[in-house]
Amino acid sequence: MARETKEVQVHPDKVNKALKWYERFGWEVVSNQRCQEVEWEGDTKYNVTFNKITFTRDKSAPWYKRMVELEAEANDMDEYPYEVLKEKYGYQCKADEVGCPEPMSEPKIAHPQKFNKGLVMLIIGLVMYNFISLIPFVFRDVEFIAQIYRELGVDTFSIIGVAFFILALVGFIKMMKNIKNLKGLKGDKAEKAIRKYNDYITRVNMYNKYVDEFIDNRYKEIFEEAEQLING
Repeated sequence: MARETKEVQVHPDKVNKALKWYERFGWEVVSNQRCQEVEWEGDTKYNVTFNKITFTRDKSAPWYKRMVELEAEANDMDEYPYEVLKEKYGYQCKADEVGCPEPMSEPKIAHPQKFNKGLVMLIIGLVMYNFISLIPFVFRDVEFIAQIYRELGVDTFSIIGVAFFILALVGFIKMMKNIKNLKGLKGDKAEKAIRKYNDYITRVNMYNKYVDEFIDNRYKEIFEEAEQLING
């Protein structure tokens, strides 16, 4: 009786999944051995643990030829995108009606409001900093302001001035970080580009939804046919 043998290495956490997968396609377990090897990455030593599983399958079984085809298709489905599978296996589903959208990058839209927030902070900070700094000189003849200045003291006004200076500095940093947001599409062009991109995302999501549904159903069909072949 002619048999074929396959040896696979899997992570210990994925042993049960691997056993279930191969047994579906008529493979029988010969051995399941826990192994450990040493790997080096530069001067760092790693101990790598894995399971080495050996399978065997009867090549003379009446289901063998078809089982090999089903296994190959299932493996391809796990590796290749739908467009490749469609050409190879003649798949047809709702995704074909939607069509696979050509890749589209997100449009560059101007967001001046992000820059303007920093600008407002900068202006307010500088104006108030200079106002606080000039109070002793400009308003020295205004009695109630001079009295407030004397009661609060120089240190208090200095702290307030520093606070507004920091506000101006933060505003300047925000401006520099968001200066790139001044460039890009604006107005009607921006709205049109956004609508076009949203339509693209909708098509992509719909296409992927139909593809995922088809692939899931095809997996079930393959597993059901493989089970029927083995059980006769």
